[in-house]
Amino acid sequence: MLRAIALALRARPLHERRLRSIFLDVASTPPWPRRGISLDTDFMSKARHWCSIQTVRLYLALALSAILAVTALQYSRLTQSRQSGVFDVEPATPYLHFSPAGPSHGRILIVHGLGGNKELLNPLGFALAEGGFDVYSIDLPGHGASHTPFTAELAREAIAHVLDRLGAETVVIGHSLGGGLLLDLANDRTFGSMVLFSPAPTPIVEVHANRVLLYVGQFDLPHFRRFSAGLGDVVSGTFEFRDVAWTGHAGAPANPGVIAEVIQWLGGDAHSARTSRRPLLLPVMFLSSIGLGVALLGRPARPVIRAATGGPPLHETILYYFAAAAVAAVILKFIPVAAWLRLFGTDYLIGFIFVVGSLLCAIHFRERLHSIPAVVAIGAAAYVIAVPGFFVASEFTQTMLSVGRWWRFAGIAALSLPFFAADEILLRPIRPQWKAALTVVVTRAIIGATAIAAGLLWNRDAVFLVLIMHMIVAFWTLLWFAGGLIHRRIQDPFAVALFISVVQAWLFASLFVIV
Repeated sequence: MLRAIALALRARPLHERRLRSIFLDVASTPPWPRRGISLDTDFMSKARHWCSIQTVRLYLALALSAILAVTALQYSRLTQSRQSGVFDVEPATPYLHFSPAGPSHGRILIVHGLGGNKELLNPLGFALAEGGFDVYSIDLPGHGASHTPFTAELAREAIAHVLDRLGAETVVIGHSLGGGLLLDLANDRTFGSMVLFSPAPTPIVEVHANRVLLYVGQFDLPHFRRFSAGLGDVVSGTFEFRDVAWTGHAGAPANPGVIAEVIQWLGGDAHSARTSRRPLLLPVMFLSSIGLGVALLGRPARPVIRAATGGPPLHETILYYFAAAAVAAVILKFIPVAAWLRLFGTDYLIGFIFVVGSLLCAIHFRERLHSIPAVVAIGAAAYVIAVPGFFVASEFTQTMLSVGRWWRFAGIAALSLPFFAADEILLRPIRPQWKAALTVVVTRAIIGATAIAAGLLWNRDAVFLVLIMHMIVAFWTLLWFAGGLIHRRIQDPFAVALFISVVQAWLFASLFVIV
């Protein structure tokens, strides 16, 4: 009889036997500790450890919040001379106005380059105002807060009409495309003083300017360097050339030494410009906001044990990315996948990564989205956009979405999602982690180089990517590490890909040029 009962118990399903075992363990444990016997020491030590971690995290969040608040207060005291507005000209042109504290030494107009915005040259505007100048910095059509699509003709008109408002004695400063457009205007009008940073090569008959100061970076593109060096032959007045060491295409306008030299060359007070204080405060604000976000994210989740998927070896993974990039280049030659976004040159890149990601996901992706991790991912993305983005990064670049950019944000996020989802499945599980990070850099470089090569061969509008691809590759790499922090918290590949896609889409939608 007993043997029959034992056999019947063994025949029960496994989950029933496990439930019976748990029930017997609970039933045999008293609801309170017996007299003279302490609670389980292992449980108490774990509880104390958990409480200590939460306490440290709380104090860390409070400390970082205090650092962020103090540095933001200090920085706000340096920005009281700035106001924003829109020039009522054709086309309507947004501007930032930097007012001097005392008597003005003259009026200055600053014009940014292709893919830039008026906020990008904030360090130069603040320093010139502190040096005694009345400074205006504008957004060209298609850039920043402008609602007008970009064309070179409209950009030239906007500068000309703003100069008509500011007066003939206005000093002009231009970077890259802005410098090229000012040189083009100098064919038809005379400027007193011009300061140019790596001006875009432009067909010029003669530059009507009393004096010109030109800066070019040591590591700037060869075409820009050759054009800048030969510009003195067509300048009607005096021409001064400066070759800035260890600087690329966009470094000179933010270089404190260069800014002080420009102020002095224009006749201002370089000693009054606080060119070194802002570059110290902004990184502290940015890093403390990132650290606060990590502290608020909470403790890592327990690792999810997944069944072995038999992922490809490392060299095969890299080969998959290379093959997908090659196929994407061929597809985009015939089908402009993301041309409907109407972004200068960069809609090609977005379509490129969409095709690459779709090809990789079609082969390897087997995940599905879970609601709770998705909410955490979207919340983390919202924090990154709001605090490090709006609160800090808006001081050195455009981070607000103007009219016409919101729907582009949604489109870029949707098109980017397959690419970053493939990353999470193919690259995130690679161990050790340094090998995964190295693979990320290699695959980003492959995709960037292939996109540039295909653009040079088959899509001339994408040549602009040559100037910015190195920054995009660096940005992708930073997003990978940020995604790693989110992955430790939620352990969900698709939700991490969603976080990265939303952050990238916001930055791209706010910065890329609308045509």
